[in-house]
Amino acid sequence: MKSLMVITDAQYAGTMIECFGRLSGPRFGPVTVLCCFTGHPIEPMTPLTQERLISGEGLLRAVHQALKASGDGLQDVDIAYLRDPDPVASVLKTIDAHAFDCLIIGTEGRIGETYQDASFAERLFRFAPCETLLIDAVPSGSIEKRRILVPMGASMTKDSLSFALDLAHQGGTVVPLLVGPAFGTDARATARKELELKLREIGIDISDKFAPDVIVAANTMQGLVRALRPDDTMLITASSVQVLHRFHQLWNEKKVPASARGTVAVYSPARRERIDALRDWQSRYLPKLNATERVRVFDMLLAGARFSPDFLIMMGMATAIAALGLLQNSGAVVIGAMLVAPLMSPLIGVGFALVQGNIRLFNLSIRSIVGGIGIGFCLSVLIGFLNPNEDFTAEIIARTTPEIRDLLVAFISGAAAAYAFARPNLAGALAGVAIAAALVPPLAAAGIGLSRGVWSVFEGAAILHVTNLVAITLGAATTFRVLGIQGVRLGIGPALWARRAILTLALATVLISAPLFYRSAAKVVEGPTRPMAYPVSSALYDAFRHRIEKEPGLELILTGRSPVPERGFFIGILLGADGPVPHELRRDLRRIVKETIGAEADVKIYTLQKAGVEADE
Repeated sequence: MKSLMVITDAQYAGTMIECFGRLSGPRFGPVTVLCCFTGHPIEPMTPLTQERLISGEGLLRAVHQALKASGDGLQDVDIAYLRDPDPVASVLKTIDAHAFDCLIIGTEGRIGETYQDASFAERLFRFAPCETLLIDAVPSGSIEKRRILVPMGASMTKDSLSFALDLAHQGGTVVPLLVGPAFGTDARATARKELELKLREIGIDISDKFAPDVIVAANTMQGLVRALRPDDTMLITASSVQVLHRFHQLWNEKKVPASARGTVAVYSPARRERIDALRDWQSRYLPKLNATERVRVFDMLLAGARFSPDFLIMMGMATAIAALGLLQNSGAVVIGAMLVAPLMSPLIGVGFALVQGNIRLFNLSIRSIVGGIGIGFCLSVLIGFLNPNEDFTAEIIARTTPEIRDLLVAFISGAAAAYAFARPNLAGALAGVAIAAALVPPLAAAGIGLSRGVWSVFEGAAILHVTNLVAITLGAATTFRVLGIQGVRLGIGPALWARRAILTLALATVLISAPLFYRSAAKVVEGPTRPMAYPVSSALYDAFRHRIEKEPGLELILTGRSPVPERGFFIGILLGADGPVPHELRRDLRRIVKETIGAEADVKIYTLQKAGVEADE
């Protein structure tokens, strides 16, 4: 491993080299200090010679003198220089050309407020392809008992603490630091328990090299600023320099002089290491299922996928409940049918079988799905025939207008169901997933529509049902694949039948998406399905009625308010009238609105002319 330190300002050369001398160690390998100049003529990275040192710029002499004054620790460091109108691009090319593994840069007192005025070091930090250490250094004295504080944030990994240990090779102490909320006398003890848990999660054994500590504060940044002493170095793992901006902002607000500030270093792993860190994150929060867990999931899905009398009875009862709830326009009954339906287990079983290549589970699950859908559809058609003269309710109509968002809901529901099957502690979430997926109500709506010969109802509900079947299966398969379920056949990947089945499902998703996109676009043009007006409060209605009853020849018929208050509060009143409506009435009604709800409103009065009804002879 070899490292490149970049310096551009002679004023900060001594501080930067002194700070690096405190932190340098075997991890960085051979180090080259690169002095960067802006302008012409263009000079690529060139080793410093004695002649150029004598005749060269002050930056070269400042770096050379700082290295000589650093003692024995940095005597073998090479010095080079380059000149380019765009030094950032030139340094990035140099890193690639010379295969540097680590880049060390200093802020040199410049931290940009916005992206446009980002400093040279900030731009290098953002685009460097290698491991990068950005140091906001301050002059310091002895290195004895120096602490390297490592905040235990969300981005903390074992590699970050290992990097801090490498920096503490000269006798420093690594301090894993947790900032806990200040909520009372138990705040510090609670924070210590949390810190111990975090260290165990990332696999760190407490030893003499670590001195864990906690601090309580109103927020994390205030706690970090308070914990950082002038002779400390705080190492933060991050992918941007935003944290440095926040440090400087707090220092400026508190008027902390530069001599009282500690050194802050921001560490960014190399890009390939960031991919490894992402995998570590996945293994931490989405751990792979072990052999025992995979067998347990298989047993659960195999039991739920069997085409048995119990499955048929539950499917029939779920469909009957859903159909009757749709005809009654009862959302509660429809939700109950979703909870009773057993169709989710075989669908998740199909997803598991496709990823694992388990033909037995696949056949059992498909048999149950086809049989369950057949029984449910026939039963819903029968119930529709037995209730022939009823209008289509709002609950039925709601299942006949599928759109692309229904596909997304079903996919996420399938993924959630598979995750709940894989985690025994999440078994209680399956009921909520069953409600979100809504497999049986569209099936019942399709049967009712067919029984009455209404093609549009049958078509819309059938499309929604097929959408749910396909998307739930794909969502479950995706989740199981992420959790480590896989099968190999003859060393060439999944079985041919499984690949064909997955391809068929993907093709079905594409074909289904066409009518879903069409219906989504039509729904945008038609507008949302909601009432034109909402009822006013009972207090406001009573106040309107008492006032209108005082006017002869007027009768209150209807009142309503606008459904979107953000576009202006509107109240409409429909009156039956023998003649014109007095102007004073409209003024009084506005006053009543303001006194009742405390806001102005545009009150519109509409009238229906009263007419007599002929008496029966």
